[in-house]
Amino acid sequence: MKIQSIERAIEILRHVSESPEGLKLKDLAERCKLNKTTVFNLAETLVMERMLHKTEDSIYHTGSLIEEMAQKSRGDNKQKKTAELFAELHELHPESSMYYTELGEAEIWGRMSIRSGREAKTEILQDTTLNPYLTVCGLLYFAYMPEERLCGLKMKNPFDYKGLEAWGSEKAFKDAIALSSSRGYSETPQLVDPLSWKVGIPVRKEDGRLMATITFGITRSLMPNQEKAFDDLRSYARKLASLYN
Repeated sequence: MKIQSIERAIEILRHVSESPEGLKLKDLAERCKLNKTTVFNLAETLVMERMLHKTEDSIYHTGSLIEEMAQKSRGDNKQKKTAELFAELHELHPESSMYYTELGEAEIWGRMSIRSGREAKTEILQDTTLNPYLTVCGLLYFAYMPEERLCGLKMKNPFDYKGLEAWGSEKAFKDAIALSSSRGYSETPQLVDPLSWKVGIPVRKEDGRLMATITFGITRSLMPNQEKAFDDLRSYARKLASLYN
């Protein structure tokens, strides 16, 4: 059963969205083939709900809620596809544990993780942050992000607080950053159990900008051919980046 008022509201939204310059009440009523009072009441309700925006000149445009909903839908779809690709990569190396991270204003955010095991599932992370000095992903952000993007991270995480204890000196940390930059991936053998292999792979946009990282960790005795692991990681890093290009 159709509800007439909802049908009319949808028609109003459709006509406004198809008019880049917006529509006045008179024009909107003519296009909907309805009287102005009916259109006015529906349009004003849509304005209150932010589905429409009304200017000082009484011209209706699509409201902010429309774009917010569209952005959320796009974001949810990208997150779903990212999770699917992440799971595909893990299927190739089920004995590994993996993290997917992004850089915020002052934190490295863990977005997804998968534990080792053939039945492991992708976990969407909430409010999970990683230390920039104790992780392979941290090295990648320092290696590839422009200095202005690192200011907040450095202010919130001064090197003397955690980095100095881990690396012994700032020079040692900078040398590791330089090595990561030249190799195109990061490792922290100084900080990792020698029985484990942990590597960070950058996820970069077409223009070279770093957008995320993959952290891959596995027990060395279970590790497949290292060259194949690198090939798989780089291949899926490109696939992940293509979702956002």
